[in-house]
Amino acid sequence: MPTANTFVQKALSYEGSADGNYFIRLYNDYTGRGIPPDSYWCAMFVSVVARLCGVSTSEIPNFEGCITGERLFRSLGRWRDKDGYTPKTGDVVIFDWDPPSGNGNDHTGIVVSTGGGRVYTIEGNAGNNGVCMRRDYSMDSGIIVGYGTPVFEKEEEDLTKAETQALIDAAVKPVQEKLTQAEKKLTAAETEITALKKTYATIDDIPEWYRDAAEYYLNNGILKGRGTVGDKVLLSLNESECRMLTMLYRSEAADI
Repeated sequence: MPTANTFVQKALSYEGSADGNYFIRLYNDYTGRGIPPDSYWCAMFVSVVARLCGVSTSEIPNFEGCITGERLFRSLGRWRDKDGYTPKTGDVVIFDWDPPSGNGNDHTGIVVSTGGGRVYTIEGNAGNNGVCMRRDYSMDSGIIVGYGTPVFEKEEEDLTKAETQALIDAAVKPVQEKLTQAEKKLTAAETEITALKKTYATIDDIPEWYRDAAEYYLNNGILKGRGTVGDKVLLSLNESECRMLTMLYRSEAADI
């Protein structure tokens, strides 16, 4: 779904146009209804702009008559009577020029904005010359019947703080998770490097799982010490060297 602003801006792009047959042709293309040229086209203007913007027919149905338009909006659960309702940008307003006559709805347009107790619209087939034009009315005007109220995609500025935070969290969470994993890997690597750099001064200092290999190579004169302290040979073996000696030792033992 587009935003309400996208819908309204598309409608405003036709301001000043008197080519009602353009909207009738497109309406017929969308619906296959065969409405004849030079028909009243205010409702078809609303319908066509909605279709051009990608608004679903479950939000703004196709309609060529304003009585039908109200009925369809009601059936979709998208209708609000004028009284007690403040229209929103993108709502579809429906008018009855002569309510006492009982002849029903006569005209429709799109709500651009509201303010100061007035509703501002863009309408097709409006005025004496039947053009797309802006108009405004008192919100309690007796000629306003009510509004179709489609639901649009929210504009970014319309989001609540909670919704905005939820969007931020959704975007940030995967990055944070990846960063946490990277930090864990880095910490593990640093721990591994520290362990590999650790040195052992004597045979007794070497972990038990390396000691057989170290003793074997020390006793066979392959591993040289740095001197002695008492009866102990001084070594300077680090973790990495111990691992290498152990692998060699196991390989030789396997060959034997």
